[in-house]
Amino acid sequence: MIRVFRNKNSDKRFKQTVNWLIDHHLHFEVISKENLTSSLIKSILELSDQGFEGILVQSNEKNVTRFLKDVDFEDLSLEELILVILRCPDLLKSPIIFDTTKIQIGFNSDEIRKFIPTEKRIISRKKYYG
Repeated sequence: MIRVFRNKNSDKRFKQTVNWLIDHHLHFEVISKENLTSSLIKSILELSDQGFEGILVQSNEKNVTRFLKDVDFEDLSLEELILVILRCPDLLKSPIIFDTTKIQIGFNSDEIRKFIPTEKRIISRKKYYG
């Protein structure tokens, strides 16, 4: 199952993601910041090539600078950093689209195609190319 994390209600990229998934008849689950868990963050991290750097917003985004100035990420353990994220989910980029083997940070209409099952992509190509 595809999961889509969002950290705010009115996010254009989140809406684009949901519309794309619906248009392609793909089942998905929305994870709001209120439903974020330690195990979900670990699942996202396992898929992220860049670790925390790939999933955290830049310090000048979303007014998280105030929160970040008191946190020295270099001194935190994995569990402590996960707790920081759980306390302030706005630290995460949005949307984060993932399943058990793939992840995409943000919406990109070309890259999101990786979530279409292989069988459907083959059928789609045959219809397109004849």
